[in-house]
Amino acid sequence: MGSIDGLVDDGGVMITADIGSTAAAVNHYGTTSTKTTKTAAVEYGMGLSPLLVQAEPDVPPKITPQPAPSAKAHSEDDIEASGCDSRGIDGESLTDPPPDSKPWIVTPLIESKALSKAAGCRILLKLDLLQPSGSFKLRGISTYILHHLKNHPRPHLSHFYCASGGNAGLACVVAATTLGRPATIVTPTTTSPRMLRRLRDAGAAAIIVHGDTLAASERFIRDVLLGQGGQGERDGVFVPPFDDALIWTGNSSIIDELADQMPLDRQPDAIVCSVGGGGLLAGLLQGIRRRCSPSAPATASSRHPWSPRATTVVAAETEGAASLAAALHAGRPVTLAGISSQARSLGCVRVAQGAYDEVMGSVATTTAQQQAAAEGPTIPSSPVKSVVLSDADAARGCVVLADEDRLMVELACGVSVAVCLDGRLPKALGRDVTPDMTVVIVVCGGCDVDVGRLAEWRQTCGGLVGV
Repeated sequence: MGSIDGLVDDGGVMITADIGSTAAAVNHYGTTSTKTTKTAAVEYGMGLSPLLVQAEPDVPPKITPQPAPSAKAHSEDDIEASGCDSRGIDGESLTDPPPDSKPWIVTPLIESKALSKAAGCRILLKLDLLQPSGSFKLRGISTYILHHLKNHPRPHLSHFYCASGGNAGLACVVAATTLGRPATIVTPTTTSPRMLRRLRDAGAAAIIVHGDTLAASERFIRDVLLGQGGQGERDGVFVPPFDDALIWTGNSSIIDELADQMPLDRQPDAIVCSVGGGGLLAGLLQGIRRRCSPSAPATASSRHPWSPRATTVVAAETEGAASLAAALHAGRPVTLAGISSQARSLGCVRVAQGAYDEVMGSVATTTAQQQAAAEGPTIPSSPVKSVVLSDADAARGCVVLADEDRLMVELACGVSVAVCLDGRLPKALGRDVTPDMTVVIVVCGGCDVDVGRLAEWRQTCGGLVGV
């Protein structure tokens, strides 16, 4: 075991950063300490004690992979004999991923008997919390990374960078490492120790703490790490957390799966989803429009295209993070003064323009949709209903899901569950709810939760009574 200025190196590949300022370190148990040092280290690979470089805007870090003293190179024969994966310790892929590989999985669709009884109709749960990264974000971000690996001039040298306080960063790391490439995550200072540990455990090549907002973290990536003279200037790829057509296309795969999983020839009467920046919402609306196209392929469960406007999408937000509701009220996307909700994953001060356009029924401009429009009539957007609930409502949704269906999710997901509690669903849909209706909740997941936090929420918000 070695150390740099008292900071522990447990023997993986270290990334050094000349920062000339204070380095913030989070140890294995999540406590924070600081040391003033010219050179600090960011964990890479399998070490147990992460060090997070807290960069200052005027002192860009010069990041260079360096093997720790105990590290050694391995041949392809060594790796094959060991049963390990094909990633070398310098992060370069020794073998290309299969052309059909995708890091996300098809997730189950199950009924929640307790929620069905509470809501007065059939409630189905689309379990995207079971994605390898813990949330739906793996779909869109994997699609984005796969696209760039196929089109990058030197895919074997590509390095992915994402600004995230949690779930998007986890998705980026899981997708990139699954495909044999490294990922660096820049996170704001508001990121919880729990999420920092999870980013480390997922295999982030580097974790850099910079700025008080995601916008500041993103600027640091674009201007410093990927800017002229930056370490990723040539082969670095910025990964947007939600605001990109490729991200929405990946998220739309939820609808493709629903078409296979719904009861025979049944279309959901409603789909409930949470909204932060709008990437999930945009993907769902695109997927529904594609499923309604006359050219939509038949599936085992859906022998015919879906009917336009037959599925209402309920967009759920929490008070203090309701950027979509603010945009609908103003008639255009607006920037919130700040985020006061505890649902951190919904903490986007401005909803994506593309998501807003989808909600308003504007024709999107992705290549697939342009082609679909050329083949037939334009498919109208599904009706969208905006619902804003409190953090307490979202917390109760989390508790109910844990108690009744043994599923643990964060507040950003719990708000969608809360839409179906306490008689809210008829108001959200704008019509009566009947037993023959089917409503799908996208259980989007999220990793910023543990049993301790659930216990706190149960104390303050309670569970499902009388069911």
